[in-house]
Amino acid sequence: MINKYTYIGADLDNLPDHDVLASEIIENIEARLESFRVIQKELDK
Repeated sequence: MINKYTYIGADLDNLPDHDVLASEIIENIEARLESFRVIQKELDK
């Protein structure tokens, strides 16, 4: 899973293709959203 520091200092010419990068970002956002849902369920108990 990528995080906000994964590509800091990376050579911009060596980043993954745009579609791969976009997919990784979406996957990361969805994982974080699921984490918030779990927290919300725990708080609602």
